[in-house]
Amino acid sequence: MSRNTSGCAINARRLYTGEPHRLAGRSVAATTRASTALQRSLALDTVSPRQHELEASILLAASRVSSVLYDRRRHSAYPLHYVVPQPERLELALAPGALEPLVFAMLPTYHEDNELVGAPGLRATPGRNGVTLNLLDPTGTPTDAQVFLRGVSRKDWAMAVAAVDARSALPSFVHEQRLSVHERRFLRRYPFFDAHPMLASAMLRRLHLLHSACWVSIWTADLAVKVEWCGGPSLREVTRLLTHPRFGLLGSEISLPDRTVLDDHRSLHSVTFQGPALPVHATWKPMRGFPEGALLLRPHASCHHKTEVSPTTRTPRSSPAGVARRRVLGRPGLA
Repeated sequence: MSRNTSGCAINARRLYTGEPHRLAGRSVAATTRASTALQRSLALDTVSPRQHELEASILLAASRVSSVLYDRRRHSAYPLHYVVPQPERLELALAPGALEPLVFAMLPTYHEDNELVGAPGLRATPGRNGVTLNLLDPTGTPTDAQVFLRGVSRKDWAMAVAAVDARSALPSFVHEQRLSVHERRFLRRYPFFDAHPMLASAMLRRLHLLHSACWVSIWTADLAVKVEWCGGPSLREVTRLLTHPRFGLLGSEISLPDRTVLDDHRSLHSVTFQGPALPVHATWKPMRGFPEGALLLRPHASCHHKTEVSPTTRTPRSSPAGVARRRVLGRPGLA
């Protein structure tokens, strides 16, 4: 690859990730050295199902962060500084003020109303340069899933966890080696994620496309991942970038059923990407007719924001009401 071609690839990648030029250059060089068959999969995505699940839970937590930050600032509330996608793991650099609401949204704890909140099986290991997040499977076995929070000190992490523990009936399970009985009970009854983890993971790895939005809202409903935003890029621009041959979503397992949405003369209100078929789970009961395993993108014309969940209120995961509430975690602008 020539220097000019390499520079174009680096700049293109940074549109999706926001990562520093040096880090993007390393990733582009790695994919260039890979075989042709591997270049597409190594560009931004991962093929690990457990990695998909871990990143899916963090994507919903990031939506909560955006909601909280917007309430505080009343202007751009993008929750991440940048992401560094790698085949085996994902690195995140958080925006200022994002750590505590992110921890609040994702830590697995036992609620005072006998409900589990947060991401069951999530575990954390603080280190010198950041915090490593891992995932235990439903049997309690550690998986290879890994998300690294760059630049989070041990002290800042401990303070954020302590703030969550102070509001919970029991301390968080995030530093335990085994699954708690409450996590095991949840994972026996419910899927880890209420839609397609692959699509959620793919969106998190490209979330910088929406960094200029006033707020970003992600939730799951009817087996689909819904993404809404206000301000920032147009839906047509986001769709064009998500259909890029190298850094976009389209591949052997993800498609854009209605390719006519790319026509310039059409007025777009929403766009749907379709993922592979989802496994059947007894608790899944789609009601609104959205395609199963879909990613739905929709911009809002108004940036009016209404907090759905208080920054000091955590959402139970296990009851039917709790499942419905966590699907709209951090969703602004809805009555």
